[in-house]
Amino acid sequence: MRLTPEQGGAGAFRVVSSEVVPMPDGSGRLRMYFESCFGTQSTQNSIRSALSEDGGLTWSVEDGHRLRIGGGNVMASRIIFTEDGLVRLYVTQRTVGIISAISTDGGTDFVVEGPRLPEDPSAFAPEIVRQPEGGYRMYYSSCVSDQLPTEGGGQQIVSASSPDGLDWRVDGAAVVPDGNGPDAVKASEMCTFQLPAGAAEGMYGMVYEGCDGTTPNARGVWRIARAFAQ
Repeated sequence: MRLTPEQGGAGAFRVVSSEVVPMPDGSGRLRMYFESCFGTQSTQNSIRSALSEDGGLTWSVEDGHRLRIGGGNVMASRIIFTEDGLVRLYVTQRTVGIISAISTDGGTDFVVEGPRLPEDPSAFAPEIVRQPEGGYRMYYSSCVSDQLPTEGGGQQIVSASSPDGLDWRVDGAAVVPDGNGPDAVKASEMCTFQLPAGAAEGMYGMVYEGCDGTTPNARGVWRIARAFAQ
């Protein structure tokens, strides 16, 4: 256990969806951003943070909120460090989609910039990667059709590209899933990473949560699934 709900300001409820990044001051410390929610997902919550000086084993919660939107519920935080020395936070805002906020003080105080995919309020759980040739690619979960999950709809992982992290263009078809197997009705909360030496050169992996829809109302067994790309 790295952090309890009580330590994270959520009482008896939950602290979830963590994002761990190095502090930009070069100190070697780590900062963890997380959702602190003391009620249901319809309850106002916030993104808070904690610091670690021992490589992530023990954490000290920082005072205050990193991002809190009046009456809003935010979740699934992701951080990028911009080329001009700023810190950009991406989160999902319930009923709005993926939004971003910017910090000029190293990631403590954030100001909302607005929706990044305003045409898609179902966009959820972003994962941002910097492209070798410049710019960014975002993987995120989206409701890609009006069909019911049991008829091939549901949340699927898609991608979008951006030159600056602000203006995004959807790339096209869903990355995963194909409508069958352990992620038949939902795929989200992904994490991407480059595979270590020994794997095929340039190979990347993705792990994500998947729901197979094998019980009534498009629910079912939840698993951690994986996919690969080159």
